[in-house]
Amino acid sequence: DLAAIPGHPLHTLTRENEVLAGWLTEAKARLDAHEELDELFSDIRELSVHYAKKGDLLYPLLKVNYEISGPSDVMWTVDDEIRNELAELGKLDAHNAAWEARLRAVLQRAEEMIYKEQNILFPICAVNFTEAEWQGIYRDSRDYADCLGVKGEVWPVGEAAPEAELSSCEGEIVMPGGHMTLK
Repeated sequence: DLAAIPGHPLHTLTRENEVLAGWLTEAKARLDAHEELDELFSDIRELSVHYAKKGDLLYPLLKVNYEISGPSDVMWTVDDEIRNELAELGKLDAHNAAWEARLRAVLQRAEEMIYKEQNILFPICAVNFTEAEWQGIYRDSRDYADCLGVKGEVWPVGEAAPEAELSSCEGEIVMPGGHMTLK
């Protein structure tokens, strides 16, 4: 239900996945037809922003606040592997059969990640995160560039939420994303 609310963080992340899924399908079709995909390859690499949002805004909250470490321990690593492989492939000039095989493999992994996000990660977040946490995620997500052709929409509930205040208690600095000692 949250993914259907325009501007909600899950709505934005789901829309990004929908665009990415279409691009991955198009890239595989172009590979099958032996067509160039230079610009499309560049577009697909924008998944790094999508993965950064998950890594910064969702995984830590699940792990720290809810002691749900599976997604952060497993998916975060796979996100990094996909990002790194796409970066390595982007550095290679020779788009030979070996390059194509590596690209097909990483595109498959990206498709699998979309499935895991939609069917594992996002539902876990939906049932655990409070509205205040979603509002914080919404606010913090504005610090990221739009990616995969998806523009962040306004979520009125997120906009209406009061800004979190920095506070210090018992020798700690408490911030929306966590806390640390003064030292």
